[in-house]
Amino acid sequence: MWYLSDEDVTSYMEAINNGDISDWAPSYMPNFIPVNVSSVDSLDKEIFPNGKDFVIMKDKEGKLFGRYILLLGASFTELFELHNFPFEVQDLSMDIHYHSYPMAY
Repeated sequence: MWYLSDEDVTSYMEAINNGDISDWAPSYMPNFIPVNVSSVDSLDKEIFPNGKDFVIMKDKEGKLFGRYILLLGASFTELFELHNFPFEVQDLSMDIHYHSYPMAY
């Protein structure tokens, strides 16, 4: 989820008013990168009923935000630590970083 910039809100509202929403896309979408992945089997975005890989919604205050869903099939890596062998409990961390540069379409 991310809030639309003022420019995107303006262009979105203009597209709705002009009936030209089918070609509209935000100028920015966040990019999430899985970091501690040893292999990626699949990385896709879910397609919403509007036929796009994102949807625009309003929060409780009426502010517009965008939403997309990443579908990731991957194998993650984690250091194996032996402190209480053979009664080990290991946590698996999934490190996912957020990059704030525009995505290429």
